[in-house]
Amino acid sequence: LKSKYSLTMRECISIHIGQAGIQIGNACWELYCLEHGIQPDGMMLAGMSKCDNTSEPFFSETSSGRYVPRALFVDLEPTVVDEVRTGTYRQLFHPEQLISGKEDAANNYARGQYTVGKEIITPVRDYLSKLVESCSSLQGFIVFHSFGGGTGAGFTSLLMEKLSSEYGKRSKLQFSIYPAPQISTAVVEPMNAILCNHGTISHANCTVIVDNEAIYSICRKNLDIERPTYTNLNRLVGQVVSSVTASLRFEGSLNVDLSEFQTNLVPYPKIHFPLATLAPIISTDKANHEQLSVGEITNSCFEVSSQMVKCDPRHGKYMACCLLYRGDVSSKEVNESIQKIKNKREIQFVDWCPTGFKVGINNQPPTTVPGGDLAKVQRSLCMLSNTTAIAEAWDRLAYKFDLMYSKRAFVHWYVGEGMEEGEFAEAREDLAAMQKDYEEVGVDSVEGEEEECISIHVGQAGIQIGNACWELYCLEHGIQPDGMMLAGREKCDDSQSSFFSETSSGRYVPRTVFVDLEPTVIDEVRTGTYRQLFHPEQLISGKEDAANNYARGHYTIGKELIGTVREVINRLAENCSGLQGFLVFHSFGGGTGAGFTSLLMDRLSSEYGKRAKLQFAVYPAPQVSTAVVEPFNAILCTHGTLRHSDCGMIVDNEAIYDICRKSLDIERPTYTNLNRLVAQIVSSITVSLRFDGSLNVDITEFQTNLVPYPKIHFPLATYAPIISTEKANHEQLKVREITNSCFEASNQMVKCDPRHGKYMACCLLYRGDVSSKEVNESIQKIKNKREIQFVDWCPTGFKVGINYQPPTTVPGGDLAKVPRAVCMLSNTTAIAEAWDRLAYKFDLMYSKRAFVHWYVGEGMEEGEFAEAREDLGAMQKDYEEVGVDSVEGEEEEVEEMEKDLDD
Repeated sequence: LKSKYSLTMRECISIHIGQAGIQIGNACWELYCLEHGIQPDGMMLAGMSKCDNTSEPFFSETSSGRYVPRALFVDLEPTVVDEVRTGTYRQLFHPEQLISGKEDAANNYARGQYTVGKEIITPVRDYLSKLVESCSSLQGFIVFHSFGGGTGAGFTSLLMEKLSSEYGKRSKLQFSIYPAPQISTAVVEPMNAILCNHGTISHANCTVIVDNEAIYSICRKNLDIERPTYTNLNRLVGQVVSSVTASLRFEGSLNVDLSEFQTNLVPYPKIHFPLATLAPIISTDKANHEQLSVGEITNSCFEVSSQMVKCDPRHGKYMACCLLYRGDVSSKEVNESIQKIKNKREIQFVDWCPTGFKVGINNQPPTTVPGGDLAKVQRSLCMLSNTTAIAEAWDRLAYKFDLMYSKRAFVHWYVGEGMEEGEFAEAREDLAAMQKDYEEVGVDSVEGEEEECISIHVGQAGIQIGNACWELYCLEHGIQPDGMMLAGREKCDDSQSSFFSETSSGRYVPRTVFVDLEPTVIDEVRTGTYRQLFHPEQLISGKEDAANNYARGHYTIGKELIGTVREVINRLAENCSGLQGFLVFHSFGGGTGAGFTSLLMDRLSSEYGKRAKLQFAVYPAPQVSTAVVEPFNAILCTHGTLRHSDCGMIVDNEAIYDICRKSLDIERPTYTNLNRLVAQIVSSITVSLRFDGSLNVDITEFQTNLVPYPKIHFPLATYAPIISTEKANHEQLKVREITNSCFEASNQMVKCDPRHGKYMACCLLYRGDVSSKEVNESIQKIKNKREIQFVDWCPTGFKVGINYQPPTTVPGGDLAKVPRAVCMLSNTTAIAEAWDRLAYKFDLMYSKRAFVHWYVGEGMEEGEFAEAREDLGAMQKDYEEVGVDSVEGEEEEVEEMEKDLDD
């Protein structure tokens, strides 16, 4: 008689497509054979029990006692399949299971789907039918492939469609290699991947994705393999596949079959891309010195560095977690481990899925390949988690696809293979719909969540503003120049955690990086008062400056430093539990501030997707100039950062000089005077992220309220009261007075007059002793005066934030200690005055091609000047148009203008 367990066994057929699918297949079948005691010739090892039928779901047994995999290997050209035909396990497979054509897909999805692939689909379907017929109760198909290859993407799409039509509701599970952020095997990977997603999304029930770059990192970090090979990577993927399928093959206390974990992992049909994590991933040398308890391996699976796709689950919300344990594991230990994770509250679930966890426990301990990388351990865990963070990977892919498709690059190769060009647009629409789906499922009403910001200070201006900002933050949070908390200060409120990380020794380290292409300015930080505050790796300098040349900062000298900067930023991001975004400080006019910032912003966009990116930028002043070529650098920087920045707060030195002279009676202001004033603005904007308030405003919220169109994102900054101690003793500084001050032209930190333009939005950020009633009365009086004008399509106009933390001043500094302050960020068409001045200066120089040779000599195309000027011209026109009152009967023109602005 068969046991009750064996009666529930159901078979699975594995299909390995293309190079990636086949090489993962080699690793999987090597591992399955070891687990079931099957030799490379298909015969059972002497002494192994044959009566338990554990191999039945994955192997069929012939009359001669040979075990044959329920599998099919397919490639459009023979090279990789030939390696299986001549390899160690050549006798394991039936020759008909190894199918290859004569001509490859040449990294072209269309060849795999429409031409070369169609020639081979018939023998594949024929042999699949034979495999299905040999099953007594087929559970489903497991399809291994890559998203980026021509065969892996194109032929898989063709085959998945056939499986759907011929085998109905049988489970179809994909294990897919997804395009990595930086490592690429083909230029057209983004096109193949998005077309493959379009071709398979309706046919797959669940798709477990991994990317090579993430697994490379795991191999290097956990296994000390300096240069991992595909064998190293694929054996790691093999362990994940083995863990997912162990419940189909071996007994356990909480076994999970394919359909069951699909049901628990996939809340909506197209939201079916779980992340895979495995623990422990450890070498024999290290394993001998570690406990590897259930609690430890469970915690490991929630670490970012253990994820097998380059994305950060802390930036998203979990919809479900399937924890598949194997080996020496008890339900009690698992429950305790999960409860500890829940109690920490470091991971966040969507609020519509309160349960969250599905657990499987299988008694079979993990098996390792003799002489392989992984240690033999008593227990392991594979976690499949469906999280909105995976959208980061889709966003990166969409960005790369859009860059190529906007130029119709490589499209002719696809169309030449019989594919309709319209399929590209359909595939992109499919992906956009999925991106929106992920965004929507993650929306819930969680309040009070701490979110970190990383500050990046670039070039002399950015670094010197940085010095002033961190000096002020430290005073506000009671942190000393050595990073230690002042004695008697409360540590439990975590107010500083969004801008500082805490080390095990209790030292607070800024979440920041300082970058300059030459060492002079950063050396001042390295030897200054706050030298012990920063980790040495946070202070990055090159050996040669940009010489006020945007092209040197962007194309030559800057490129030598960008790798180091990205590595430090990645480490800072990994150290955040919920990164909100980046604050980038720089000047528009400097070579490093303009050129390197443009290069960095491009990288931040591609690597951190929709994380907020705010600029605090020093803009060229009307009369005061630090370099003759400022207009060139500034317009090139605007061109280079416009699409990557969400909001750009700009100040100019001349306006701040005037404020210092008029309001603080400083006859000759220094950069320290100017930068401490800018720091007060930055502190006011970020105070809501750090301290409690009645109307707190986070970065994303005030962006939403300040930026009506993507490119119209340059608010003016104003701060009040700016007053010396002597004067403060004789003035009341009520809420109404400081609010009125913000609307005076002399207090604007950019030389332009708001009375000459119209406001699109005002964000008033109060701090200190301020009540909502006083604020509302002050705003109402301003509205009643009708001295300021709003565009007619934005009648509300005001966004208010109130934070209880009073403003802090630097001891011995210029500003008086006051009980309340306000920072106003206003998006007004008056800022166009600054763009017009800059355009005029640019045109004068560029008409004579003056200084252009220095830029071209650094590898920049001269055409970039014209592109940048066109960009600025379009933005000038945009500002002009948004200020025009709408007239009845002109709705179509307004709609067209909105479309242009969004583009």
